[in-house]
Amino acid sequence: MPKFFMSRIIIWGMLAALVSVLALILAISTGQYQLLVPGFFLAIGCAFYGYQIYQIARQGEYFVMRLTCTDIRPLGVLEGAVAYFDPTSQTAFKRAKSVIFTTENGQTISFTYERYRRFVIGQKYDFYFKKPRDGQDLTSETLERLRIDHTIVSSTIEVS
Repeated sequence: MPKFFMSRIIIWGMLAALVSVLALILAISTGQYQLLVPGFFLAIGCAFYGYQIYQIARQGEYFVMRLTCTDIRPLGVLEGAVAYFDPTSQTAFKRAKSVIFTTENGQTISFTYERYRRFVIGQKYDFYFKKPRDGQDLTSETLERLRIDHTIVSSTIEVS
């Protein structure tokens, strides 16, 4: 299993454990045991997301694209408004920016990210995507929905 997936599975597992412990400490210290319910639901959600990432990696249901960052710009008013109403948007209700990437064969792809995410123009990134359904075209919109995450390029792409 690539280090990319292992690190994310471990982080989501640790987050689930941390949320559980904090909910338990908060409930015991305040005497309000009903706080355990939302805390444990949140912990279960974190653990489930980590398990989903594990399943994608274990079954090989992903592919990797090497992209080069070519431009970073804030979202325009209309582009930002679309992010608020698009149910698939990962940046809804957040300040966002558009990051433009170029594939190795010259195609341009644009992704929307939160402003705090750092990218360097000219830097290469490995992007991990869920495999699309059969016959589904790989457009920017499709890739935006299939994106798992990215990492800065190491010397080789790890594929299991």
